[in-house]
Amino acid sequence: MDKKRNIIIDTDTASDDAVAIIMALRDPSVNVLGITCVAGNLYVDQCVRNALISIDYAGTYAPPVYRGMEKPMIREKMVTAHATHGQDGLGDVGYPDPKGKPQPEHAVDAMARMVTEYEGDDLEIVTLGPLSNVAMAILKAPEAFKKVKMITMMGSAGLGPGNCTPVAEFNIWADAEAAQIVMQSGVPFTVVGWDACLGKAILTVEEIDALMADNPSELVKFCIECNRCLRNLNVKRFGSALIDFADPVAMAVAIHPECVAKMIDAYCFTEYKSESTYGQVVIDYNGVAGKPFNGRVCTELDADEFKRYLYSLIKG
Repeated sequence: MDKKRNIIIDTDTASDDAVAIIMALRDPSVNVLGITCVAGNLYVDQCVRNALISIDYAGTYAPPVYRGMEKPMIREKMVTAHATHGQDGLGDVGYPDPKGKPQPEHAVDAMARMVTEYEGDDLEIVTLGPLSNVAMAILKAPEAFKKVKMITMMGSAGLGPGNCTPVAEFNIWADAEAAQIVMQSGVPFTVVGWDACLGKAILTVEEIDALMADNPSELVKFCIECNRCLRNLNVKRFGSALIDFADPVAMAVAIHPECVAKMIDAYCFTEYKSESTYGQVVIDYNGVAGKPFNGRVCTELDADEFKRYLYSLIKG
């Protein structure tokens, strides 16, 4: 049997994060060492609760969950995405309290500890929210982080427009200073931008209806119904009650690379000094900046393979 891949999931657990967590917990090739929660989509205590609820619905095993950064590293401004995901972050369906409890250790300390404990290519990190926890852990244990095999982040607008400003995507915009620290740390990283999560990667109304037909399982119902507020927003945003599964796409890129149709190498950095372009990730794939490439960018997804993989995990 092939050796399992050890990962840490860092998340601001709203509705699409919940589905991504479930995917990782149900993929037998992956061992989730821990889930670290960070403020972003929601306040951090809500993120912790939703991570624990996601574990319950996954129905496999329960990695430890840690409470992390409750605001951006430097700037005071914090804007949540309750309008996108609901006041509870899970579509305001009213899910009961989870069975588990968070660990007392702070997420930054836990991440630094886990990175220190695992050697070489034995550890990867998948980030689904702002990079505040990861940046703080890198500052705490810079030498240990040099051993991390890969950080795969759902973040940036990719090569397209932003979703919260004309040039910035929410996860990076929520704490651009943290994103810059991570991108300049020397740790290998893969960027899954907002643009790669759109197009054919979106779950259409017809595909959602097909999933919910014929007495769907509680897990399938959870994955769809917790995204109820997102679907309502998308009627205004896209003209249809579809689901743009950004975090599940990033998780698939991280743990099932067959979903990747195109990946490019680039020099990436985050703009954090200008208010008008705050949170923009500049992706120099032509080398015009004269800087050595420091990351990879997924620019195109194999949408059919992504959906096949997603269905195999939530329907199985």
